[in-house]
Amino acid sequence: MWINAKQTFSRTYPGPEYNKIMPLLILVLIGCIARLVLLGSLHYRYPTLSIMRNTVSDYGADIKSRKLFIASGISSVLAYVFLFSYLLTEKLAVTWPIYSLGVGIIGSVLILFYPTDMTDSQKLTKTGVIHWLLAIINFTAIFVFIVNVSQPDSAVLTAATWLVRITFYAFVLVVIIPKLRRVSIGLFERLFLVSIPVWLIIYSLSYLLH
Repeated sequence: MWINAKQTFSRTYPGPEYNKIMPLLILVLIGCIARLVLLGSLHYRYPTLSIMRNTVSDYGADIKSRKLFIASGISSVLAYVFLFSYLLTEKLAVTWPIYSLGVGIIGSVLILFYPTDMTDSQKLTKTGVIHWLLAIINFTAIFVFIVNVSQPDSAVLTAATWLVRITFYAFVLVVIIPKLRRVSIGLFERLFLVSIPVWLIIYSLSYLLH
């Protein structure tokens, strides 16, 4: 469905100029690690929500866990922004996936302002519908970016990209099949959400060590 074009790098990195933008990748790493730690903290501090049935966004619907949920979202947004800045600076050969990341950034920011309806809610609110639409745009845009952006030749990064593919398609399958959605949407969403920062960490390290 999506083309994963492993493009070659479009430029030779001059030492001084290359070193100036390395801190952006380090900031991507920090943002991703913070994202994973905060996600873990949400589950540790608020264990009443089901990992299987409740989506991560349900933490944002609860006043007690909303602040931590927003902090987790902000850390993710910052990681995306730093990577976006890095890629624009590097001017890689394939540019359209970078703009897909830009769409994902916009969606990630807006989604924080529209709390979801709880997964088991029988009635959808206007805010909840907007949240779901933004989530669809956000997830899809980030996925498209990951599987199409120019990548270093790395077996570990290739494996991480396939992890993102598998978890994304599995999540989509669960969403469209009601029986699966009722019992396991939370689990498959979490697998996809965790695969993203893991991929970003490996991607950033691949460039840092290049």
